[in-house]
Amino acid sequence: MTTRFLTGPAGTGKTSQAVNHLRDLLERHVPANNILVIVPQHTLAHPYLNLLNDPTLLASGKVDVVTLSGLSLQTTSLFWPLVADRAGFGRPTAPPIFLTIETAQYYLQQAIEPLLAQGYFGPNEVDLTISVPRLMSQILDNLNKSALIGLPHTEVANRLAAAMQLEQGGKVALDHTQACVNQFRHFCLTRNLLDFSLRIDTFYQHLWPVAGIRQFLVKRYRHLIMDNIEEDTPFAHTILQEWLPETDSALVINDQDAGYRIFLGANWRTAQQLEQICDKTSCLTNSHVISPEIMAFTERMTHILGFGEEEGDSSLRESALTPSQGDKRVKLGESALPLTPSQ
Repeated sequence: MTTRFLTGPAGTGKTSQAVNHLRDLLERHVPANNILVIVPQHTLAHPYLNLLNDPTLLASGKVDVVTLSGLSLQTTSLFWPLVADRAGFGRPTAPPIFLTIETAQYYLQQAIEPLLAQGYFGPNEVDLTISVPRLMSQILDNLNKSALIGLPHTEVANRLAAAMQLEQGGKVALDHTQACVNQFRHFCLTRNLLDFSLRIDTFYQHLWPVAGIRQFLVKRYRHLIMDNIEEDTPFAHTILQEWLPETDSALVINDQDAGYRIFLGANWRTAQQLEQICDKTSCLTNSHVISPEIMAFTERMTHILGFGEEEGDSSLRESALTPSQGDKRVKLGESALPLTPSQ
């Protein structure tokens, strides 16, 4: 078996091939608990879950379909006694408490309330008006993004300041933001509270580097399927770069011209680096959902906007601009009135 990098535009059947690959593994009696399907978002897992609900596939329910964030939660919970003290948690003998978005906001407000009472983000200090819910959302978003790109949480303000031209009030606001970030991280560590960012940091810094824990994951999951890898994060891509060479088989799916979740931390550039460590690359080009005329029109617009070379048949591009009305056609710019026989 090999590691394969499957790429192509949307609608060319990449996920369908991956679902068939999963079916083939199960029909060849590969142990289901040795198969791991990784998706960037739970909504993208539906094609695989639909297959696994097929009652004719024996033991299919044992296949894990997860995000790497979900895998980090499972692993942290399993190996908590080995990592809690080393990772700096204040109650290493007590179990971890994994926070949702809502509970993270609740505890964040408790953690930074003393700072807000001192006038942080107040108009007298930074000339900035922001609601507390919006402030908490921004702080958590910055924490999460820093974890997903491997940036220490103590560097959040410095990185933001380096990326923007700021007035004095803006610099003070970033200093206040960093103080709140630090306060919240200390608050969580002392109470065994793991928000999303601390869960990622704990897994990447204190679990994955431990040879025994890494081998537990690598030896358990011998067959990997990774879909929409361009919508995943540098955290996921770094883990997979070290994991892929250890597998018995792997299928990595990359959607060209995608990466729309960049605002959630996705990075299509680091995703494409996974191709270099795969044994084989396959490219699908024929769309099953987009007509050749629309594809040609897309290529033309891409060329006009300066993002690629113009290819394909010019007659197809012209046809894409000719909407159909029954058996008659009308070009754009001509009358758009219905072409019906005169009464």
